This record gives sequence, C-alpha cells and structure tokens, in this order.
Amino acid sequence: MDHLHRSLISTVNVAFFTLSHALVSDLLWKGTVLKRPPHTALDIRRSYRVSRWKPPPF
Repeated sequence: MDHLHRSLISTVNVAFFTLSHALVSDLLWKGTVLKRPPHTALDIRRSYRVSRWKPPPF
C-alpha cells in the first residue's frame, strides 16, 4: 500500500512538472512570437529558469 501511494505521488509530480513546463513554454513561445520582452523581473527570472529546465530524473 505504501509503495502504491509513493508511486502515485511520483506520477502526479511528473504530470504536474510536465504540465507546468509545457504551459510556461507556451507562454514564452507566444511572447517570443509577439516580440514582447518580459515585463517584470519575475518574468525574466521565470524565462531564465525555464531555459535551464531539465526533466526530473525518474
């Protein structure tokens, strides 16, 4: 039961990371297509972080 619970949490984490990365990448791509620079320091930090993003090792 414990192993099942852990694997379920792991699956949810992978799905969440994949979904959030896809969402942020889509937003960055739209911003690039519109030739719009990031407006805030938060956007700059986020795009920098995503550019260095690597999949979690599972």
